Amino acid sequence: MRPRLTIWSRNILARLGSWRDKLLAMPRWHKVSLGLVSVTSIVLLLAWWGPLSDQKSDQTDTQKIPAGHMRFVVRIPVNTPPEDSIYIHPQTATKEQYKMQRQSDFAYSVDLNEQQLLPTGPDGTVRYRYVRNGNDFRTAEYLELDTDDYFWTQRGRKVQFAAGQTQTDTIMRWRWFPPGNEPLVKTTQLAPSGQFLPRVKDIAFRSGQIIEDFYTPAFDSAFTSTAQHLKKMGYSGVEIDPPWQWTEENGLPKVKNLFDDNPNYPSDAKLIEEIKAYKQAGLKVTLGPQLCCTQLNTENRSADWWNQYFAETTDFLVHFAKLAESSDVDSLHYAVGSWEAQHASRWRQVFQTIKQHFSGEVGQMVWNSGSTPGFIIPDENTITWGEVLDYFYIAIDTPISTKDEPTDDELKAGADTMLDGAKKLYDKYQKPVFVRTTYFKVKQTWRGNSFYNIASVPWYGSEEKELANSQYQFGSHDQARVVNAFWRSIAERSWVIGYAQFGYSHWENPLAPDLSVRGQPAEDLWRKWNAVVNQNR
Repeated sequence: MRPRLTIWSRNILARLGSWRDKLLAMPRWHKVSLGLVSVTSIVLLLAWWGPLSDQKSDQTDTQKIPAGHMRFVVRIPVNTPPEDSIYIHPQTATKEQYKMQRQSDFAYSVDLNEQQLLPTGPDGTVRYRYVRNGNDFRTAEYLELDTDDYFWTQRGRKVQFAAGQTQTDTIMRWRWFPPGNEPLVKTTQLAPSGQFLPRVKDIAFRSGQIIEDFYTPAFDSAFTSTAQHLKKMGYSGVEIDPPWQWTEENGLPKVKNLFDDNPNYPSDAKLIEEIKAYKQAGLKVTLGPQLCCTQLNTENRSADWWNQYFAETTDFLVHFAKLAESSDVDSLHYAVGSWEAQHASRWRQVFQTIKQHFSGEVGQMVWNSGSTPGFIIPDENTITWGEVLDYFYIAIDTPISTKDEPTDDELKAGADTMLDGAKKLYDKYQKPVFVRTTYFKVKQTWRGNSFYNIASVPWYGSEEKELANSQYQFGSHDQARVVNAFWRSIAERSWVIGYAQFGYSHWENPLAPDLSVRGQPAEDLWRKWNAVVNQNR
């Protein structure tokens, strides 16, 4: 059945019909040179397909504005990721943000009343800004000055409240995005090479990402879309690292979920909600609960203090072991610091106790030691309880080259050296190793911790000027080269059973120099390696 023509199609057909009539009146050689057949084909295709883009008139033009409300309409940049939600954020004491409704591909609207907008001053001025995904300043539109307090410095958008009126705005670009008419750079010409060897004991290789570990309520609406994106990219798993904090009570250490002052999950239910989103997408889930990031002095402590320390650590990990068991988590690991590793019998007991409550795999996290590739901390001589573990997990940010422009083979050689240092754990205990990298989207990121520390590189919550005023330059291609070096090295080492990068975000921030590979050349490369791994399953 022939489809109904849209108004847009009819208008185009009318114009093309006029052009066709003129063409038919031309001499024969003109007809040939202009290609009558092609024009006729275009007419038929347009009649069948209708508009090539959404040309509907915005519903906001026809829908009646509710009494006492003002309508806000915003046109967003064409390079806005399609999975993003758009919010309006008025300046109010409650900091409430309101989700806008999509009216067409790049137009959104919302109707708000005076109580929602809370105009400031006697003239009814409303101050506001637009935000992607409801994550406040971090994902807001770019406005001069790019500062988190521009509401309070009388900058940003403003309009006088007028019931029944429409305010129409256009966003030129988002923070950490190029101008709205410029495409995002998401691909790389880098590609897998060499043979990907089967893993020890026929263990299925685990390719994944480690979710950014500072929860905000804006993440809630992105759990499902992030899970779907990970699955689409070919990942097999994901890691969540929920933090709690050390504190002291009556001179003794105490573990608490201080979510009021820290970016923790506010409840077990919220963490389980995210776990379930990933599991429902068919992803394996790892938990890496962490005690972060308060200072706790462990020097010259009494036996009672250490007894309490390990009792609290055990209770903390048993809590997450039970949570992991109830929510079908696949593996769980914990980082033992070098300052506490001398208590070998206690750590053996801690990990054995975890296994009493969790039937999945249990591992221990170690780090590369300093800026010399190949050394780990705690090392294989310090760890004497490896027989009770199922795997080791190494976090790497070591320099794999100190050259300005190393070759890809030189980068791989550096990755080889680092992984061969971690192999000492496998050689001693015959337990496989999972690799985590922490390399930023900055030029020469292969220099690792000899070049940066994790607190000094701006992230998407920073003001953009911080990057311009720093020693760093944005360099997503260099991040992809480092990722490729580790993939090539891992492919040859069958005792490495997984690879992930720390800091994966719930949405894209294309020009932020942080750790996330989402929507970056490194993720395009990762997708290619995932295809190789999945072919070999």
